[in-house]
Amino acid sequence: MKAIHVVDSFNRSRETYHPESIERVFNPNLMFDEVHVVSMYDSQKYSGDEYSTLRIHPVPAFGRRLGILSILLYTIKVHKIINSLIGKNDINLLVHQWGVPTTIALPMVLSARRKRIPSVVTLQNDYEMLFRMEGSVLYRAGVYDAIMKFILKNCSMIRSISDYIMNYALKRGIPRKKMVLIPLIMQGIKKFERVPGKDEMERAMDEIGAGDSVGRDLVIMSASRLKKQKNIPNMIMAFSKALEQHKDMVFILLGKGPLEKELKELVRELGIEDRVLFPGHVPLERLVCIYHSSDIFLFPTFFEGRPQVVIQAIFAGLPVICSDYGAVTEIVRNGKDGIWVNPSDVDEISKAILKLAGDHKLRERLSRHEGYPEDEFSIKRINDMEEKLYRKAMSGNF
Repeated sequence: MKAIHVVDSFNRSRETYHPESIERVFNPNLMFDEVHVVSMYDSQKYSGDEYSTLRIHPVPAFGRRLGILSILLYTIKVHKIINSLIGKNDINLLVHQWGVPTTIALPMVLSARRKRIPSVVTLQNDYEMLFRMEGSVLYRAGVYDAIMKFILKNCSMIRSISDYIMNYALKRGIPRKKMVLIPLIMQGIKKFERVPGKDEMERAMDEIGAGDSVGRDLVIMSASRLKKQKNIPNMIMAFSKALEQHKDMVFILLGKGPLEKELKELVRELGIEDRVLFPGHVPLERLVCIYHSSDIFLFPTFFEGRPQVVIQAIFAGLPVICSDYGAVTEIVRNGKDGIWVNPSDVDEISKAILKLAGDHKLRERLSRHEGYPEDEFSIKRINDMEEKLYRKAMSGNF
């Protein structure tokens, strides 16, 4: 059997996963003899002998200078690549693995429909909120929603990574029987359980400029792309307010994004440059060290799919402050793994920070995550569910 997976960036997968794990990300339980990965927005070349069953096809992006025309040209380009692969191979299944469906999944669904090949689309986010927050002309004109409805209607099956995200499709009239709930779990998540050595953690904290805080300050961390969805201005203002009562704290904001300059300016205006760090992206080994050097994970974002960084925090044994609605509440149990807050309420976020900062025993209790389902993040369980979904889509029994 052969399959085609369409993703936004295979290179990002290489940075996240180890080679033996990548095979199972795209080929669960190695059920396919060959998997062609069409990697969008990726110009990197890959040698043919890197993976036993994967064949990587990078597709560089046009850029955004042409607006809607760029999207149309890119869709046509990827559509041709997929059709070429279908023409040269006996393809049994097309899969949209991750990335915003309006760009990533559209050419795949068009090919699947034309060639009559089963297809699976993955829903990872609250796209209604995402498009609205972008505030683009395409969203206001209803173009994004029309494309999403076309994709969801014409694919064979839909994988939703959370109950919350499944509602996005249900509200658009997609029958429940067409959807399957399968969480998206990062291969190698167990690495975050391992407690690094003291020297290793100190080196990691030194590298990001937080070495002086180790053993002295309470370390709060967050990790995300620096964009509107993540609600980072409110996190910074809440942290600043909490600093007025609890001076010995530092806030580490991992990640890069379009709001970085604006966020750094906000930190300067608040006069807390020495308390907030922007280390950018860090390698996986260093990331594990930073989690284990921290005391609280702060993540009251406006909306999420199933945030991997929160799962990492749970594995690393951190109490989590998160939003009181959405998919994140399917991961974090209020009062057992962390504290739910209204992400729009700076005072409420600040009070949650102070509550955990001032109560070591509470932090310790929440960090144990007692009673958490043991198989919730089992990679084997997820791979089995993926294989079952793919076989079901190929059988036509749905």
